[in-house]
Amino acid sequence: MQLSATAKKAKKKVKAEKVKVQGAWIKNAFLGITILTFILISVGGLVRNSGAGLSCPDWPLCYGEVVPPMDYKIFLEWFHRLIAGCVSVGLVLLSIVVLRRRELRQRVGKFLALAFVLLASQVVLGGMTVLGLLSPKWVVSHLAVGLAFFGTLLWISLELGKVLAPSKSLSSDYAPVSPGKKQMMFKFVLGATAVVYFQAILGGM
Repeated sequence: MQLSATAKKAKKKVKAEKVKVQGAWIKNAFLGITILTFILISVGGLVRNSGAGLSCPDWPLCYGEVVPPMDYKIFLEWFHRLIAGCVSVGLVLLSIVVLRRRELRQRVGKFLALAFVLLASQVVLGGMTVLGLLSPKWVVSHLAVGLAFFGTLLWISLELGKVLAPSKSLSSDYAPVSPGKKQMMFKFVLGATAVVYFQAILGGM
């Protein structure tokens, strides 16, 4: 009887450790997709500043090929599209894993839906940016949606971190913050984020 109880306890411990490892993998993988999205936006800025936005004149292929003959500008635009494809595929695969776990689905399901709406919009806008010959309306829209997509992924990564790797409470080390101060801090952060967001869009014009 005692042996059976010990075996059950060991089994539960192994299962808990497995869940912990899987949770860490999900959290780190989603953070990786978020960082890759930041790199994607940065490479997009490099493409624009290098005048390489139309180096692949067609879409989604480049000169009708998956891997076209390369020069510097063609490589920049092609590489930008390659990263975008990796982000898209990675998000789909990770979302399947996340949505299979009820606690994660309840926590970030709505944000994942928003991320996919933004991703679909970004794919369309990326194509219109090329086919529209870099019209400012498409360029700015492409940047605006891209930043919103990155912000959504960052939020999901933070939420997954709270569920999968909850940090030790610091409430005993710091004085409690009143609801009024929390609301004021939230408004300040929200306002600062909005200012930075619109400043980045203006910079892309």
